Amino acid sequence: MIVFKPCEEAVAWEQFRLRGISYVEGHSFAYCTELGGTSFYCLFTAADTRAEVLDLDLSAGPVIAEGLLRAALNFAAGQSAYTVRCRRESLFDFLLGLGFHRRGAEVWGEIPEILTGSCCNLCK
Repeated sequence: MIVFKPCEEAVAWEQFRLRGISYVEGHSFAYCTELGGTSFYCLFTAADTRAEVLDLDLSAGPVIAEGLLRAALNFAAGQSAYTVRCRRESLFDFLLGLGFHRRGAEVWGEIPEILTGSCCNLCK
């Protein structure tokens, strides 16, 4: 069984630090899963009605990455976030396949719309 769970704050902080991403207490979060002794993460922020995907480990494959993203967006929605954006260009193709839309130098979407998409959109 694969479990996607929120990281403890110290673990989240360390992942932000290792990736050179600023950590803002109370607004920065990470979700993780472990496969074969390796941990994979989705780093994001949630504040007001917006969330932002800052980094997502794609190396575990599209199904695991989608699960991490969905868990993170579900959490963000619980924090009142309605829209999500990402400015990390290396994630654009993956996110566009999940229902995000391109807007200039970022991709964005409405969280309820993305979460109601079918599971593993990339596997079709």
